[in-house]
Amino acid sequence: MALPDTAGEILVVEDDRLQATLLKRLLERHGHAVRLATNGDEALGCLRERLPDLVLSDIVMPVMDGYELCRRIKAESAWHQLPVILVTALTDAQNILFGLECGADNFISKPFDREQLLARIRDMLESRRLAGEPPRAGNVEVVYGGQRLQLSSDRVQILNLLLSSFDSAIRQNRELLKTKRELEELTATLEKKAEDRAKILSEEIAQRRLKDRFLSHVSHELRTPVAAVYQFLSLLLEDCIASGKDYNAGGARYNTTYIQGVGLGSITDILTSVRFNIYDRRRFSWDEMLTALHNNFEGAEEMQYELIYHTPKYGNDDDYADAQAVAVFEMFHDAVTGRPTPRGGIHRINMLPTTSHVYFGNVTGATPDGRKASVPLSEGISPFQGVDSQGPTAVLKSASKIDHLRTGGTLLNQKFSPEFFEDEGSYQKLTALIRSYFSLNGHHIQFNVVSADTLRNAQKHPEQYRDLIVRVAGYSDYFNDLGEDLQNEIIRRTEHGDY
Repeated sequence: MALPDTAGEILVVEDDRLQATLLKRLLERHGHAVRLATNGDEALGCLRERLPDLVLSDIVMPVMDGYELCRRIKAESAWHQLPVILVTALTDAQNILFGLECGADNFISKPFDREQLLARIRDMLESRRLAGEPPRAGNVEVVYGGQRLQLSSDRVQILNLLLSSFDSAIRQNRELLKTKRELEELTATLEKKAEDRAKILSEEIAQRRLKDRFLSHVSHELRTPVAAVYQFLSLLLEDCIASGKDYNAGGARYNTTYIQGVGLGSITDILTSVRFNIYDRRRFSWDEMLTALHNNFEGAEEMQYELIYHTPKYGNDDDYADAQAVAVFEMFHDAVTGRPTPRGGIHRINMLPTTSHVYFGNVTGATPDGRKASVPLSEGISPFQGVDSQGPTAVLKSASKIDHLRTGGTLLNQKFSPEFFEDEGSYQKLTALIRSYFSLNGHHIQFNVVSADTLRNAQKHPEQYRDLIVRVAGYSDYFNDLGEDLQNEIIRRTEHGDY
């Protein structure tokens, strides 16, 4: 029969601030009052102020570790009946004996299961309530691994600790068996894929060798003439001749250096999410947001859902979100434009990077727009992949709210399904869409006309799609020649099926 839920005051002793905060929130959600201490010495001070119903302590901490804290608690006549649960790996028998030696009542192994932790606390509180004041046991000397240990735990404590060890061993064994089955299945799958891929690669290697030989020959033929052209390029520029300066030294009239801006859609959605969810709607606190980002939204899937699907996004002609895009653009422009260069020219801004958004995404952690760590950022001035849900016209209207004329260029990507062009009027619609964008002073727009299903199939069967060319970002390339991250980013771009 299940024991009734027993709530109490718990002293959590943990030096990791994030771990302590997560434990506090978990316990408070289940009716417990919680106090925090960062080490054993600080915990003793909390006990002198007021005794809790239970102490939950980490082992490895500065100043005073969990073993010594437990030993001090059990040595005090007024405290010895206070239940102490140690949070540790407890990977061998010596750890268990150390727990018995210091008088610990129970332990929970890391990383702990939330339900297991709550059940262990409930059982300890209920056992204490039912048993009242337990008798103190005499010391028992044990020699293990060349060390003499004095065990002051009573029989109930020893039984609880051993049952905890047995329970943890069973859980770990189940996890190992599950992992073993998964590895066996994965191994079989990988062996089959490796066999199929080996056949494909052998054909691709032969073709690439032929291509490399051709390019090497062309490069050899072009290298000397191109080098000569660069050396004499200044002779073809009137400004260089008039000033007597090489074009690399600033002799040309147009001597501008451009700084590329990457991920306008991503930074816009990040700032919009902070403004909308933390300040305006007060859905989440900063602590909740930072904890979710630190954990890459593990355990915070509901928050991630709200951030992705119930938060305004750039690319939908939503002034609330687009206001952040305009603000970021203005800050970027003011910080860069007009600054001097080492060649005597000035800096200006561009917003037409090619594939750098994949690299920057790979080294960026989770972000407040719901994006997980290592996922590519948005490319050019396009919306983040998949969030533009109001059609292509809305995308163009969002993009046109920044001043393209103050840049050296911008890049906007859109993707249409092939079915869109089955309608005879589709080409006229697309023409009108492009003309409208340029009438709004848009700079550059490019299209992919391919379905996500086709691209996914090309990933699985590249040998069937050797001639598949896609628009990447300012250039086109064979889909099979792109890295997997870039392939996935193109697949995730919103596919418009209607005007």
